[in-house]
Amino acid sequence: MNLPLWRNIKLSNRARAIALGVVGSFLFILFLFAFWQRYLVDSLVQYAPVGTVAYVHFSLPQKLINRQVESLLSLALKQNGLVDLNLNLVDREVAFVGVLETSGVQWLTIIKTDQSNRLRQYLEDNKIKYRYLSGGKFAVANNTDWLKKIKKEKKVAVTKQLKNNLSGFATVAVAAKNNFFIDDLIGKTLFSKLAKTDWLFLNLKAQSVGLVWQISKGGNGSIEMDDWDVALNVKNLKNTLIAWQENKAQLESDLADEWRSVVTDMVQSVAKEKIEIGLLNELLSGQVSLVAKQKATTTSWWLTNFNFIVKLDWVHGQEQSAIEALEKILQRLVGSKVTKKSVSYLLDGTRMTELRPDYAKLAFSASNSFNCLATNWRQQPVKLCYRIEGQKVIITNQDSDVIVDWQDLPMDFMVIGTKYFDLYGYDQYLKVFDRVEFTSGRFILR
Repeated sequence: MNLPLWRNIKLSNRARAIALGVVGSFLFILFLFAFWQRYLVDSLVQYAPVGTVAYVHFSLPQKLINRQVESLLSLALKQNGLVDLNLNLVDREVAFVGVLETSGVQWLTIIKTDQSNRLRQYLEDNKIKYRYLSGGKFAVANNTDWLKKIKKEKKVAVTKQLKNNLSGFATVAVAAKNNFFIDDLIGKTLFSKLAKTDWLFLNLKAQSVGLVWQISKGGNGSIEMDDWDVALNVKNLKNTLIAWQENKAQLESDLADEWRSVVTDMVQSVAKEKIEIGLLNELLSGQVSLVAKQKATTTSWWLTNFNFIVKLDWVHGQEQSAIEALEKILQRLVGSKVTKKSVSYLLDGTRMTELRPDYAKLAFSASNSFNCLATNWRQQPVKLCYRIEGQKVIITNQDSDVIVDWQDLPMDFMVIGTKYFDLYGYDQYLKVFDRVEFTSGRFILR
C-alpha cells in the first residue's frame, strides 16, 4: 500500500469534515440570526423620533398563550383610530410612539405586515392617514406633518435608550419618560418609586398566569384570588407607607373619596389617646396580612363595602389595657360615622353642638369565637370583630370563621382588582385584565 497516498486520503477526509463543519456552523448561525431578526428584534424602535416620551411595543409570537394580549392590542389600535383592524394583518410587530408637544402627548402607530396590499386597502377604505415606510412597515397618525418627517433615527439618544433597555423577549415592552406623567399625579408617584433613571422600562412577557414583569430573582409565590378582590402581606406596613410620604399630601388630595376616607377615619380614630396611637403604631410596624371582597351592594362608606379579614402581630396576650386600647381604636373607627349630637360651651359662653361617637351603640360583646360591636348606619348593619390567637390578632367584619390559607400569601405581596384603578384614561387598558399583582420580584397583570 502506498502510505503517502493513504495519508493524503485521510487528510482529504478530515479537511472535508472540517469544511462541512464550518459550513454547517455558518448556516446554523445564519439561521439563528434570521430567527432573531424575525421573532425577537424590535425593528420599529428605530423610527422613534426626538421628543419621544412613551413607547409601547407588541411582539406577538406568543399571542396564543394569552388572549388578553390580543384584547389589549385591539383596544390600543382602536384608541388610535384603527377600529376593527384584523390582527391577522399584523406580522408580529406593532408599536405606539408618544411624542410630547405643546398640546400634550400625540401618538404615532407603526405596524409591520406581510400583507401590505390588504392593510393599505383597510387604511384607505377607512380614510386613515398613513405612510408606507419600508419592509412592510406602515406609519399611522392624525398629524400629516409627522408622517412626512418620520425616518430612521438609529443614532438618536432616545432610540439608544429604548434599544438598550427593552427586551426582545418581551411580549409587551413599555417605556415612559418622567415628563409623560406631567398631569398624572398617581403616574408620577408610581414612576418615582419604580424607575431607576428618568425612564421607566417594563418588559412584560406573556405566560400562563398573565403578563409578567420579572423585576428580580424570586417573587414566584401567588395565591388563588377567586374569593378576594384585594390581598396584602407585608413585613412592616408602616415602613411601606413611609416610603410613599414624598407625595403623600398631593396623593391624598387626588385619591378617590372611597380610599381617602380610609386614611381620614384612621387618623381621626387615634387623634386623642397616646396609648391608642402607640398600639396602632406597633400593629402597623409588624406583619400585616389582609384579604377583602367587595359586597354586591355598596355605600359611600368603605367599611360597609367590603367583607375583610386583617391579621396583625400581637405581643400582649390577654393584657387588659392593650385589649381596651384595641377596642377603643375599633370603636373610634366606627364612631366616625355612628355619632350623636353633643353640646358644649366655649370659654366665652358660646354654645356649640358637635357630633361625637355614640359609644352607647358601640359596645363589644361575645359572638361565636369573636368579640364584636354591632350597630347600624343609614339602615345598613355594621359589624367589627376581633379575636386574639396567640401572637396574632384577627380583625374582621364577620363573626364566623372564614378559611384563609395565610401560609400561601407570599411576603411583600399585594393584589388588587383592576376595577379599583382610576389612572386618568389609561385604566381602560389595565381593565383588560382582572387584577394587578406585586411580589418582591414580579409584577403581574392577570
